Amino acid sequence: TLKCTWEELAVINILKINAKAKQEDIATQIGKSLRTVKRIMASLSEKGVITREKGKRNGVWVIKKDR
Repeated sequence: TLKCTWEELAVINILKINAKAKQEDIATQIGKSLRTVKRIMASLSEKGVITREKGKRNGVWVIKKDR
């Protein structure tokens, strides 16, 4: 099974609702810094949980494993 922190789960839940969510908006919603959100998303991406499709500017986040 995939082990996720509560912060990672919070980010996943936000992305389930809005795949186009900006990292700044996610940081505001979960009450963490932008740097922390970037670290969390890098961790999720490294674990293969999320990927970015269609580029950085107009892309969307895709959840690969629904946990």
